[in-house]
Amino acid sequence: MDVEVESYSNTSYLKIYRTIGGIIDFRFWVGERDPEVLIEEFHSYIGPAHIPPFWSLGYHQSRWGYHNVSALETVIEKYHENGIPLDIIWSDIDYMHDF
Repeated sequence: MDVEVESYSNTSYLKIYRTIGGIIDFRFWVGERDPEVLIEEFHSYIGPAHIPPFWSLGYHQSRWGYHNVSALETVIEKYHENGIPLDIIWSDIDYMHDF
């Protein structure tokens, strides 16, 4: 989908949506209200905010092709040597037969 927004003035905008297909579902909250009120109305519509698991907020590293545990250990050591944060390293597909 391609979206263009053109400003004609501080209060007038033109929005152009170009899509290949599918359904576009718009919801508008209009009016001159405080941003806090609009945010409350929006959250009452979509529900409360989701709090992601703590581990998902860290620095992740992933690569296909780790052939053994020592290769993973080397990557972890290099991150540490270079002062690069690393909270999670993914190696989930390499153990599977034919991936």
